[in-house]
Amino acid sequence: LGQAAKKLSASSGVYFIFGNHETYLGKDKARAALENTGVKVMINEIKEVDGVSLVGVDYPSIGEKQDLISIINKLDPAKPAILMYHEPKLTKMVEDTGKIDFMLSGHTHNGQLWPFNYIVKAIYKQFAAGMYRDGDFTSYTSVGTGTWGPPLRIGNTPEITVFTLKNKQ
Repeated sequence: LGQAAKKLSASSGVYFIFGNHETYLGKDKARAALENTGVKVMINEIKEVDGVSLVGVDYPSIGEKQDLISIINKLDPAKPAILMYHEPKLTKMVEDTGKIDFMLSGHTHNGQLWPFNYIVKAIYKQFAAGMYRDGDFTSYTSVGTGTWGPPLRIGNTPEITVFTLKNKQ
């Protein structure tokens, strides 16, 4: 992870949040793997990046409570805001706050193996994979590049997604 992360670059920085796989590995080990890579690990925090509030919320460890809304409520509503939150299970609640413009998630792998995509769709509904738009709110759930369990995919393609953000005006 560390060597590959050193190759990542972006003019405004590279940001990372923990997901469930990092909790299995151990967050301290994951953090250590990213040290000296230039990747900024965000843990329940808000950073101003080029006039945009970037919100990075940590994936909760087993038994840990996560108060996502209290973090979101710290946002300046006059600034555009992007939320990085690993699992798309709270997407509708995030949308209803009216404080997030764009939410980025992963976790689902779109089921990874057919027919698990149907189970994922039943759990996460319209947020299971891909783009969702409703008014000024947009979310995107990436199917990612990795796997859980067996290292293969059947019925979906891994992805690295690139977004170009533009001013609303």
